[in-house]
Amino acid sequence: MKHFEVISRYRQGESYRHIARELGINRKTVTSICSKYKEGLRALETSTHEKEVEKATEALVLTRSYDSSKRENRTYTQEVERRMKELNQEELIKNKRLGTHKQALTAIAVHVILIHEGHSIGYRTVAHYWRQFKEKTKEAFIRQEYPLGYRLEFDFGEVKLEIAGKVRTYYLAVLTCPASDFYWAYLYTN
Repeated sequence: MKHFEVISRYRQGESYRHIARELGINRKTVTSICSKYKEGLRALETSTHEKEVEKATEALVLTRSYDSSKRENRTYTQEVERRMKELNQEELIKNKRLGTHKQALTAIAVHVILIHEGHSIGYRTVAHYWRQFKEKTKEAFIRQEYPLGYRLEFDFGEVKLEIAGKVRTYYLAVLTCPASDFYWAYLYTN
């Protein structure tokens, strides 16, 4: 929240509604910020001792923060944690049989699985805890955007599948259009 901008606009004479509309925040939030600012000014004007002046100044200047350390998890329950641990164990077993390759279970896939099983949990929460399970090094990705029809990407790789109890190696060709999220894939035997 941009407390400074709200207070600055208020001091310039803008109305609460105008500030809320311009900044895209709720009018009641603007009212609350401005009311606290006015209280701070009144406390500063009425303070007589040096300690009172210091306390009133700190109340005006310091930004407020919320203590979220005692907040309970509402969506990441023990049941969700248990299921994510099961999925991680299944992933480790699969990696032993098939080897680690581009077939790894991602946080997106785990989120989809949990949603289909009836858990109400957000992707960011799943990604946070899945990253802790995987304990892999941090990577950086830069989002790129292209106009439609501008770029086509091709990838070719091995895919190991277990069919009728036997692990077999197949070859996968994938064409991708990043602008439209269109994928085309073909599986080869040799």
